[in-house]
Amino acid sequence: LFLLVVIIRVVSRQFDEVILPLDLSMDYSISFNEFYRYDKEPMVRIIKVDKFVKGFTEPDRYPHVAIYQPKNATFPLFDLIIAVYDKTGKRSLYAYQLKEGREIPKLNTSQLETNFDACVLVRGQPSQGETRSKQRWIIPSKSEITAF
Repeated sequence: LFLLVVIIRVVSRQFDEVILPLDLSMDYSISFNEFYRYDKEPMVRIIKVDKFVKGFTEPDRYPHVAIYQPKNATFPLFDLIIAVYDKTGKRSLYAYQLKEGREIPKLNTSQLETNFDACVLVRGQPSQGETRSKQRWIIPSKSEITAF
């Protein structure tokens, strides 16, 4: 469901400051699991997020939002990765972990070669309080998730 909402929001240019902080002035093209280089290993068999991100290829035009969701949940850390290319081709990366409960997974970004602009933890039982950061996660509040 979250993936569908993200796609609808990109197509309709409805962004927010926490979960999908994109530039409203840009008219993005969009792709899903495209612009990926399958050098010898299909996307579903790659288990390291850094290797997965290295497989991203440049889109045909800019600005562009490339949404990647491996067909099998192979990464322990992220369920969805969004690569956003501005009109000059500069790439920003957003990673999402989708959890049903209240658990906050440990995010050790020092073990990652990839620099993500934001790592967002979307929980099924979110906090009633304000959106916050913990262990380098951005954790949207219940009201932020509901609004999204």
